[in-house]
Amino acid sequence: MVRNNVTPYIGADFYTVEMTDFDDTMKERFDLAEDKVRQIAEEETRPYFRRVGEILENIFALSYDKTMDTRGLYADALPEAYPMSFLNPAYAAKVLGLELGRALSLLYRDIIALIPMVLEGKTEYLVLFAELFIEAECDVRFAGADGGGCEDTVPDATEDVLADMRSFYTDNVGIFYTDDRDELVNGNPYIRSIVMESDLSDPAYLSRYGLFLTENEYGLQKYYANRDSAFIEKAADTFVSGYIRGFAVMGKDAAKKKTVAIHYPVGMERIVKRAAELFSERGFTALFSQSPQLSLFRRTFGESGAYATSVNPQMDFDHKNDTALYMDRRFAERTLEVTEAALSERKEAAAVFGGPAVIEVFGLPDFSPVKKPECYSYSDKQAAVISERRTKNTILTNRFIPQDERVFTIISFPLPSIGVDFDRIMDETMRINTLDNAAWQAMQQGIIDVLDRGVRAHIVGKGENNTDLVVSLHPLADPSRETNFENCTADVNIPVGECFTSPVLSGTNGRLYVSHVFISGFEYKDLWFELKDGMAVDYGCSNFPDPADGKRLIYENIMNYHDSLPMGEFAIGTNTDAYRMGRDFHIEGKLPILIAEKTGPHFAFGDTCYSYEEDTVTYNPDGKAIIARSNEISDLRKTSPEKAYFGCHTDITIPFEELAGIWAVTASREEIPVIEDGLFAVPGTEDLNAPLLALTKK
Repeated sequence: MVRNNVTPYIGADFYTVEMTDFDDTMKERFDLAEDKVRQIAEEETRPYFRRVGEILENIFALSYDKTMDTRGLYADALPEAYPMSFLNPAYAAKVLGLELGRALSLLYRDIIALIPMVLEGKTEYLVLFAELFIEAECDVRFAGADGGGCEDTVPDATEDVLADMRSFYTDNVGIFYTDDRDELVNGNPYIRSIVMESDLSDPAYLSRYGLFLTENEYGLQKYYANRDSAFIEKAADTFVSGYIRGFAVMGKDAAKKKTVAIHYPVGMERIVKRAAELFSERGFTALFSQSPQLSLFRRTFGESGAYATSVNPQMDFDHKNDTALYMDRRFAERTLEVTEAALSERKEAAAVFGGPAVIEVFGLPDFSPVKKPECYSYSDKQAAVISERRTKNTILTNRFIPQDERVFTIISFPLPSIGVDFDRIMDETMRINTLDNAAWQAMQQGIIDVLDRGVRAHIVGKGENNTDLVVSLHPLADPSRETNFENCTADVNIPVGECFTSPVLSGTNGRLYVSHVFISGFEYKDLWFELKDGMAVDYGCSNFPDPADGKRLIYENIMNYHDSLPMGEFAIGTNTDAYRMGRDFHIEGKLPILIAEKTGPHFAFGDTCYSYEEDTVTYNPDGKAIIARSNEISDLRKTSPEKAYFGCHTDITIPFEELAGIWAVTASREEIPVIEDGLFAVPGTEDLNAPLLALTKK
């Protein structure tokens, strides 16, 4: 594969080549690297290099025989083996020393990430990482240290290894990020072939992904293979129709777009294939992609591409900050340069990209991470670089794929690991995903009519929930034609329903508290925020004995490395059927935010729901223009765009059972109830209370 103006990393034992000779030279480098890895695996006495050499040797073998069983290559990641594995930064640091150990643990994690790439045919990546592994082995061998520099009497190889690894990741940004951006707008033909060309009734096709597959993936495949075509059609049509409706609801022109990226859990290919066919009938080509595995792209929350449930959530948590090894301003700026060049070269494909259509899953076993001091964490300086890069990348991507032209949709289904009630929960989820939009639209309009009478909303918790929060609302110049709240049914966010707004920051003050909530796979206990003029000025949780560790967890995963964030959204979820489902099956803690946000009032920190679309006028079904599209920070978009956006938006939901009420407060300080004592109080919303009342009778 020829890439102009891209220089691959070349280890000290290899020589620089011209890009025109890249393919021929890569074959020579492949052979040299394979021979050296085999030698290390056979002769090396140091445990790390012997073990990882063996894994790499087998990955080379996989490049020849793609029918190999790859499960053994993940053996060290399995929970029973992980504590004494070099994939575990704590164990690697114990054996090799802190700095060298966690760096080489990172390398091992990225090496097993090569498995699906090799099956796809990316042998170039295998060569690059094998060369880095060989380079590290040479550094340690020539230093003469048994463990890699732990002994005082021998030279320390640590600095050499760290320098090599930092250079590797920065120097190869051109390759990795160009491929990543290409896959974004053009898709991955290998993953597409799995979905569209496999015999989906035979679970053998699952091995083509090269991911470590659990009972969830095999269980999903078996479940959907045995469902009738009507079920598959209903699920796929709900998913596709929500995406198509999104263009009309958001006031965007679908005719400008030709592609849609489908992100889905492995095992659901039968629904995904039918969805791709339905998209095609509506003029869209479905794009598919690998789930990001390398440290450069690994997501700390959410899933993308064709993803599988984690083989080891603790391993994922341990490695979530691995980029701290090489994250600096030079690396960040290089990623932005390559991203801009890659999208510029693919501007035609980027221009017709319509956005993502995402299938989420829920029902994973509870997981509370163990924080390990040996794992990488970001310095304050690095956190600032990450935050700045995220903002710049959002602005950059918006140039080529304008936010005000693209849409999305998200739908969610349960996993077999949710328990013995999987089949019943699946049927109930399907029912909830296909509730009557018209009925919810009417009930939500009644709620909005009350909220629009207020200049602010007052939210109060009950019992141990000490929420006491005032949310300031935009003034309506003409209430007969304007509204603060969007009447949201099942289009971009499936299922129904919610009413949401972008609050005025000034005057939004108080405390937000939730006893427990799952956000991006993590359970937060006793999560709280203090707000002053719409900004989160303090926060915490009780996840760890040391409050500082809990605050750091929030800083990294909710605040996204910002010291403070604005409240970008205030919403009232109205899907009490989903709320009841959670309680009936005792899975409320497992519901994804997509469903959980519909089960009560929720608040999002970060950008508004209308980021980059503030000036696009949209209307509710009653014809009123939604005017609450910005706030005091996003108003900076025209003068200082780098200060207007944060590149994040994280929802936090208060369950009805923890809610004393929500009132619309008028200019004359009259308090009009929207919810009181956990029940909807607006005339015409009585049907929303039926599931809640049914719960109280149990």
